[in-house]
Amino acid sequence: ECLEEIGCKIKTTGDIGTIVEYRSKFKVKQTSYCYLAEIVGAKDKPQLTPDEIEEGFVVAWMPIDEAIRKASQGNMSVYEVPYMTTRDRAFLEEARQKIN
Repeated sequence: ECLEEIGCKIKTTGDIGTIVEYRSKFKVKQTSYCYLAEIVGAKDKPQLTPDEIEEGFVVAWMPIDEAIRKASQGNMSVYEVPYMTTRDRAFLEEARQKIN
């Protein structure tokens, strides 16, 4: 999954946690798992789908504090965005505690 999404092979080094989300609008239960990891080998180009490319997906490497700030941004009027920003920010804040 990481090779496809970010263009890197990884080695997990620890568990961050699990978040379960219930999205009533679509009657969806989503379970997300998050891990600490190290890059193995060189960073390469992600293998994004045509839809992801059209939507402007990009890989951005940044310090964790900047990632936490960015995870708090987004168009909150889009139904899924508050779920994603809350989940991603929680994972990143937990990761920051574990790596410090």
